[in-house]
Amino acid sequence: MPSRLQRKVGKAGPFDFVQQELYLNLVRTASIAAEPVQRCLKAHGLREPAFNVLRIVAGRGAEGLPSQAIGAHTVSRVPDITRLVDGLEKRGLVERRRCPHDRRVVHVVITAAGRRKAERASRDVDAVHRSQFPGLTEPRIARLIRLLERARERDAGEG
Repeated sequence: MPSRLQRKVGKAGPFDFVQQELYLNLVRTASIAAEPVQRCLKAHGLREPAFNVLRIVAGRGAEGLPSQAIGAHTVSRVPDITRLVDGLEKRGLVERRRCPHDRRVVHVVITAAGRRKAERASRDVDAVHRSQFPGLTEPRIARLIRLLERARERDAGEG
């Protein structure tokens, strides 16, 4: 009997191997789950990478975070943190400050406007997340999280 994904993509036979079907299911699920979040963020004038950076920097308080360290804290890989921070800075959402102890280090610090935007967007994104995955109980969600962490551990050396 064909899987839901096979029917959705119009695949006549089974997938070549189970890992291929898993990968395609992950991509499809991530795409479906991301759509309402992206719409929500668009209403706030943000995209996911910028929102992620705002939240990371906001969590560091007045000290901020060295710009080269931001990438290590992002949920998904962002290829050009510098350009992303440039855009946030031009919009007045973050600012760069030289470290007083080492002038070679530049910290990215959230501004008051950036904090307000991040807080408003976070409230709305949290509401979206709370409404997602209604077909899964919390114990099943917790199990799925553990399985995904385990998959990342083996594939990317990360948990």
